[in-house]
Amino acid sequence: MADYIFSIDDYGLKRGYDLVSSWDMDSLEYVAEDAASYYHDEYDGHEDSWPVVFEIWTIEGESLGKFLVYREYDPTFVATKIEEGEANDR
Repeated sequence: MADYIFSIDDYGLKRGYDLVSSWDMDSLEYVAEDAASYYHDEYDGHEDSWPVVFEIWTIEGESLGKFLVYREYDPTFVATKIEEGEANDR
């Protein structure tokens, strides 16, 4: 586990979020994906316009790079039974 800070859209450390990731500095793309998932789930990132630029920082404030992260769409389907003839009414 490693500790990082991430920011989005060039806000830098003035608007940074703490992140604990299982990935080390040799796998920063995965760290950025962890940051995106955390941002999406915990900070209303689902309302953001994707792709989003994430900058990854060390706890000491050294920038490790910027990453453009895309959100993939996984559709969910919900079915309800309809009565005969209703299908033509949609």
